[in-house]
Formats: sequence, C-alpha cells, structure tokens
Amino acid sequence: MDELAVHNAFAATGPADDASIAGKSLLFYWRATRIIIVLLILLEIGAVVYDLFLPYGPWIADAIAFVLMTGWLLKRYQVRLSTAIAAAIYVSCIAGLLLVIFDLAWYRELVYLLNIIRRPFITGCIGIAITFGTYLIYQTLTTKRNRSDAKGGVMYGRTKE
Repeated sequence: MDELAVHNAFAATGPADDASIAGKSLLFYWRATRIIIVLLILLEIGAVVYDLFLPYGPWIADAIAFVLMTGWLLKRYQVRLSTAIAAAIYVSCIAGLLLVIFDLAWYRELVYLLNIIRRPFITGCIGIAITFGTYLIYQTLTTKRNRSDAKGGVMYGRTKE
C-alpha cells in the first residue's frame, strides 16, 4: 500500500466529524467563544493589574464574562443548557491555563505554578453556576414573553368560553 492509500483508509475511519461534546464540535466552541475567552482574560488581567474591586475582582470579571457568553450563545445559536455548560467549561479551561501563565509572569513566583489545576477548576465552577443561572433566567423571561394566555387564564385543560 502506498502512503496515500494508508492516509485515506485512516481518514475514513477517524473520528474527525464524529467528535462532539453536547452535540457540537470543538470547532464550534472555538468559533463561538474565542471573543469571550479574550474578554475574560483581559478583564481578569485588568482586575489584577489595577486592583479593581479589591478582593473579588477576578470573580466579578468571571461573572461578567460568563453572563455575556451565555447571552451570546442563546441569542446567536439558540443552544441547549448542556451546550452552554460545555462552552463554559471550555472557556474556563483555556482562560484558566492562560491566566496561570500570566500569574507566573506577573508575580514571578513558582508557587503560582500550583494553580495550573486549581485556577481552571474554580473558574469552571463559577462558569457553570453563572451559565446555569443565566440560562434559567433567560428561559423564564422568554417563556413569559411568549405566553399567549392572559394571567390566570386557561388552566388544567379547561377551554375558553
């Protein structure tokens, strides 16, 4: 077999198109959230550099970024909750690892290398909680807005008279 035949045989059985998380490919998560990743990193770096919001700066930056991300995903792509939470985990892993590199450069202490697991985990927990809450609030508001019955209207299968 020549090299091209081996490559084609492998490509036919490879998981290139089948790899998905919550029904979406990793390319979708990258395209949908790359702006949010940059925004999250800039907000957290700004909170550290300028000592904004003193002790809670990075948490407030996380909350702002994840609310914007969830709103963007719901308005633009009409995603389900599982996809929104997977996007929050994706964003927190990438941003958390990049922020560990920033911490190492900013503080110049190797003890910040220990944050390589802790930082993405904490950012992920905050992201999941904020995304879940934002998703539920958004769904509640859109359900109330789309309701056609009057308040206290048709209940328990009764018909209008």
